[in-house]
Amino acid sequence: LRRVFGQGASSSARVETIPTTRFQPENAKKAIQKFFQEQQQEDQEQSADDGAEHDPSNEMGCVGEGRIGGMGMDSVMKLPTATLSCLAGLLSYLKEFKLDQVLRLTSNFWRFTSPSHMMLDASVMSNLEVLCNQNDGTEHGSLIWLLKNTRTAFGSRLL
Repeated sequence: LRRVFGQGASSSARVETIPTTRFQPENAKKAIQKFFQEQQQEDQEQSADDGAEHDPSNEMGCVGEGRIGGMGMDSVMKLPTATLSCLAGLLSYLKEFKLDQVLRLTSNFWRFTSPSHMMLDASVMSNLEVLCNQNDGTEHGSLIWLLKNTRTAFGSRLL
């Protein structure tokens, strides 16, 4: 980042650094396990107060719908090591700003191998003209341009 954005006093770019130890696989796994265990304890305390139980029928994708249940941590820990390392770095960064609660929402986790997602590489995206056309590189005439032609303003905001 410093090479790209500069590091001198005249640079106006803000550069954030996270210690590399937080990305090491063993440290990453410990940090993520601790994060989810704290969540499970809070959920158990809350369900004891409310008398509610975890509903495994809500499990979908990688973790349960809504808040993370008992099966959520196990599913997340099965993700590839590189993904866990990135997740630990993100968790560390968000904790600095007290925003780590966003990772407790299970809608933020899903497997790309699920039938509801399709991975397209760059050449397919280009050939299908999904984001821009091949004539002049603009959005006009692309699939996204076509989809943006909605009947209502609200419909276009959903895109």
